[in-house]
Amino acid sequence: MKAPVLLKLVSDKAFANERVRIDGTEFQRCTFENCILTYTGAGRFILHDCDGADGAVEFEGPAASTLHALQSAYADGMDGWVEGIFASIRNLKPDIRAGS
Repeated sequence: MKAPVLLKLVSDKAFANERVRIDGTEFQRCTFENCILTYTGAGRFILHDCDGADGAVEFEGPAASTLHALQSAYADGMDGWVEGIFASIRNLKPDIRAGS
């Protein structure tokens, strides 16, 4: 059995006007004001009871490649396939703390 991947824990922190890399981190009760959350796909993340205003999400590396592939598939007529992926994500309620 594969051991769960441990995430770095950040609790009750206020971020403002900065770029925050979220890979490999569990954020609890944090605020992100005017921040850019950057995800590279290098590890999972958790945003639990967090809040953000006037910010953005940025994808880099493998995560950006995945988004580009989905955009290309959608533009090339595979929109039903891409929408199916999003429907799976919306309906999936896994225990995100178990496994990777």
